[in-house]
Amino acid sequence: MDTIELRAAADRLVNVHGRFAPLFGREEPQAHSLGYLRGSLLGTDRKSVEPMALIFGGFSPDQPRIHQPTVLSWQRFLTVSPWEAQDVQQEIQAVFNEEFVPSASRWSIGTVGVIDESSFVKRGTESVGVQRQWCGRLGKEENCQVGVFLVGVTPAGSVLLDHQLYLPERWAADRARREKTRVPPEITFQTKLATASCKM
Repeated sequence: MDTIELRAAADRLVNVHGRFAPLFGREEPQAHSLGYLRGSLLGTDRKSVEPMALIFGGFSPDQPRIHQPTVLSWQRFLTVSPWEAQDVQQEIQAVFNEEFVPSASRWSIGTVGVIDESSFVKRGTESVGVQRQWCGRLGKEENCQVGVFLVGVTPAGSVLLDHQLYLPERWAADRARREKTRVPPEITFQTKLATASCKM
C-alpha cells in the first residue's frame, strides 16, 4: 500500500466512522469509538483497552504516555456506556446491504451467509462464558471463550453480520457469576447449533 492508498483508506475509515458516530451519543464516546476502531485495526500489541487507549487515545506529543483518566474512560465506554451494541450491529447490516450485496448480482451463488464458531484463549476465569472447553484454534480443550458468528460474503468482501458469545450450561446456571459479569437475565443456555439457527 503506497502513501496515496494509505491516505485514501484513512479517509474512508473516518467517513465510515462518521456514519456510526451518532450511535455512541455525546462527543467524548464518539471520540473513544474512533480511537477504539483505530486501535483494533492498527494496534500491534495486545488488543486490550489499556495499550490501545495509551496509543490511540488522542494524546498530543507533549502529553505523557501514561494517562490513567483516558484508560478509565475507554473502559467505561466499553462496559457501562449507554450506547446499544445492537444498534451498531444493525447499522453494519445496513452498510452490508447497501455497499456489498449489490456486487453479488454478478456472482452465480449470490450473497452467502457463513455461520461458524471461533474460540478465544483466556488465562483467567472472570470473562463471561470462559471455561475449559473445545478450542478450535488450538484443536484441543483449553480455557477459552467461544463465539458464534454470522458472516455475509459477497465479491465485494465479507462482513460480520451478527454474533453471540456462547454461554456454557454451567455459566448459565450460576446466578452469582452472571450478576458479577452483568449477563442479562434473558440470556439462557443454548447449544451452539441453536444459537446459530437464531442468527439465520
